[in-house]
Amino acid sequence: MEKTGPQALGSLKARIAAEVATTFASHYSKEVCLPEVLSDSAISAYAQRAAGTKSLINRPKA
Repeated sequence: MEKTGPQALGSLKARIAAEVATTFASHYSKEVCLPEVLSDSAISAYAQRAAGTKSLINRPKA
């Protein structure tokens, strides 16, 4: 990065900023909080390891 000129570095930063929502986009089939993850039904669902199912674990809402 030190050898890259300021113009090229600016161009790279602009490209990253423009593509951040698509390159790193994730889609979740379910959004759960930690207490839900620890339930017996949730554990049995995770044990199935089905393709295309990802869950986002959030902290409990106050």
